[in-house]
Amino acid sequence: MKTLSKLIITAAIVFSVSINLQAQNKITLSHQGIPAFFTNLSTALTSAANGDTLYLPGGTIQPSASDITINKSVHIVGTGHYPDSTAATGRTIITTLRYLTGSGGGSIQGCAITNLYIGYAANQNITGLSVTRCNIGLCRLGNDNISTIDNIYLTDNVFTGTLAVHSSYPNILILRNIINGGSGLSGLGLFIKNNIFYQIYSNALSGFASCNFENNIIISTNSNNLSIESQNCNYSNNLFIPNVSNWGTNTQQNSLLNQTLANTFENVTGSAFSYSHNYQLKSSSPGNNYGTDGTDVGIFGTTTPYKE
Repeated sequence: MKTLSKLIITAAIVFSVSINLQAQNKITLSHQGIPAFFTNLSTALTSAANGDTLYLPGGTIQPSASDITINKSVHIVGTGHYPDSTAATGRTIITTLRYLTGSGGGSIQGCAITNLYIGYAANQNITGLSVTRCNIGLCRLGNDNISTIDNIYLTDNVFTGTLAVHSSYPNILILRNIINGGSGLSGLGLFIKNNIFYQIYSNALSGFASCNFENNIIISTNSNNLSIESQNCNYSNNLFIPNVSNWGTNTQQNSLLNQTLANTFENVTGSAFSYSHNYQLKSSSPGNNYGTDGTDVGIFGTTTPYKE
C-alpha cells in the first residue's frame, strides 16, 4: 500500500512538472489576476483588455511574416535579452511590433525586438508609453506632424540600428540607453540624458535638432575628433571620446573632452556594443559624480542606474 502511495505521489509530481514545463512555452495573459494561456501573441492581444499584462516566454514569438500590432493599453514582459540572465529560458524575440492609437499607457520590457514602430502611421494618438530593458534593432517614432504623441519613455535599452523620431513631439525621454547605431539617428526637441552613443562618422549626431544632451558619453568609433553636426542643441556635462573639433550651431557647458575608453570604463574595447563589456566608470574617471544631478555620466548615473 505504501509503495502504491509513493507511485501515485511520484506520478503527480512528474505530471505537475510536465504541466509547468509546457506552460513555460506559452504566453500568459493576466486579467485582474486571472491567468489565461495562449500560443499566439496576436490571439492573446485580441483577448486582452486595457490594463492587462502579457508574460512572454523565451524564443521567437509568432515567427511569421505578419507584424504584431498593439492598439490597447497593455503591459508586455519578456524574459530579457542579456545572455547570462536568459540562459535557462532563452531571450524573448519579436520580429516586428507596431504601437498604434489606443496603446497609450502601455509598456514593454525584457524583449529583443528587430523592428519597433511607435505611432508610425498617419494621424496617431499615443499618450504615455514605456519601452525599457529591450534590445532594439530599428526604432521609428511618429510619422507626421498632426499625430498626438507624447510622454514616450525609451529607457535602459540597447539600440543596435536606426533610432528616428519624426517630429517635435512633447515629453520624449531617451534615458540610460546604449545607442550603437552610429548612423540613422535623428530627432527634434528631445531630452537625451545619461546615454552612451557610438558614433561611426566624425560628423556626429547630425540628425538631431533643438535637443538637450545631458550627462551622455559620446564615443568616436574611429578615434577621430568629433565634429558636432546637430542643429541648435545644448550639450551639458557630457563626456567625449576622444575630443570635439567643432561645435557648429550648438552650445555646450562643462564638457569632458579628450577622454579614452581605457580611462573611462572598467572594460570596454573596440568600436561597438558588446554584452561582454563593463560600462561602469573607473573610479579614476572624471565622469564620476560629474552629471548635472551629481551622479555619474553615462548609463550608471541618475538615482536609478542601468541594470544589466
